[in-house]
Amino acid sequence: FAVILSGELIQSLFHFVLNIALVRTLSQQDYGFFAIIFVVGAIALTYARAGVAVPATSFIARAQGRLSERAFDALFGTAAFVLCLAIMLIVSVALLPVVGAGAWAAGSFVALYAFRSYQRIVLLARKAPRIAGLSDLVYATVGIGSILYCTLGLDHVTPTHAFLSLTLAHACGVLV
Repeated sequence: FAVILSGELIQSLFHFVLNIALVRTLSQQDYGFFAIIFVVGAIALTYARAGVAVPATSFIARAQGRLSERAFDALFGTAAFVLCLAIMLIVSVALLPVVGAGAWAAGSFVALYAFRSYQRIVLLARKAPRIAGLSDLVYATVGIGSILYCTLGLDHVTPTHAFLSLTLAHACGVLV
């Protein structure tokens, strides 16, 4: 329980620091766009959890043996990957006329945000809370580092920079 709670706390603190840094760095219009896409990510996360993660935890919990557990993990993991890929394409294509190439960064962020959430829930179902907690720590650490680089190292920060930073952070968290 403490590992799960500390992972949530780490993520919440990172998101707080992220928003403070971006509200000071981005224009009002750019920050508004960032905030809207972050909400889209939260909605996508809900679909990934409800559509794939919750059924996965039900089947994994009832699995008879390690081999069966891994089979369900692979099956639902593939479904989560396909769902998140579809979400990325939908978000990216919808934003392409508005923001150009930055749409792919926003779509990738939304997809990896949802996928990492799915993965975290499945890790908890597979009784691997330490790996889930380490994933949260890696996500927050890489996220803070890349956002610091953007805000301190670049002359002009755009939402695309923020989305690329978060995409990198989520990808590193997934790879743990």
